[in-house]
Amino acid sequence: MYNYDGIAPFSYEVAQKSVTKQLNELKSTGKELSSNVEKLMANGGELYVTSSAGKKFRLLVDDSGTLSTVSQIPNEVAIFGNSLTKNGGEIGMAASDQYHDYYHYVVEYVKSKNTKVKVNPRTNMSVWESATNSNDRKTLFNEQIKPVLTANTDLVILQLVDNVNTPEKKATFAQDTKTLIKDIHAVSPKARIFWIAYWFGNDDLLGQIKDACNAENATLIDISSIVKMSDTKSYLGATRTGVNGETWTVTNPGEAMHPGDKGMRLIADAIIEKLGF
Repeated sequence: MYNYDGIAPFSYEVAQKSVTKQLNELKSTGKELSSNVEKLMANGGELYVTSSAGKKFRLLVDDSGTLSTVSQIPNEVAIFGNSLTKNGGEIGMAASDQYHDYYHYVVEYVKSKNTKVKVNPRTNMSVWESATNSNDRKTLFNEQIKPVLTANTDLVILQLVDNVNTPEKKATFAQDTKTLIKDIHAVSPKARIFWIAYWFGNDDLLGQIKDACNAENATLIDISSIVKMSDTKSYLGATRTGVNGETWTVTNPGEAMHPGDKGMRLIADAIIEKLGF
């Protein structure tokens, strides 16, 4: 044994920590864990990892359990919609021109992150909405949607619901939304799928799309509140200019009910916010 003039540090508890203190410590630990998880999670609940250079990659796993990654910033994009995506003048109804519809804003944003990205031209798939049975919608997928997709398509945006407006069109819609998402994933397993709804529609249809997205690993972008805002629709007398330079005045009340420039901008903002890059 040796003499020691220093102070030997030690500690002990004379009583258990109070319940309040234990709860506060658990709460603090929970916040720290939540913060760490958020660093891995992107909008839509998917897992991401970040490289040493700061580039984000989405984690994928196949049925055999093999892990792979795909860049959060897409390389191949496919957008399918209805008249809001493409109609008269080859632009979204009722934007003032090709530079003021939601398609343009979203594509330009993606290009600002990846100048080499491939994006399909504006595509109107309202015929899919207007089909009245699952077989017809499946045929339309095989003939008009599937050919646009590839194994490398890593972002798909669907803007489909506004023309589902009769009992016949609604009959199989709930199941057909799930089938469409599943079929897209079968062709493009790397794809993040976003479904925009709705400008015209109702909450029942919105709920069906939400259920389909939850069941088939897609993300709903709810724009139903935008149509209720002031000045988001076009108006009678508005001037519009098509891709080829033709100009016309809005005289149809139905056309005037579609999103004007403000509405299109807000729809684009909602999409861009969800993209998470």
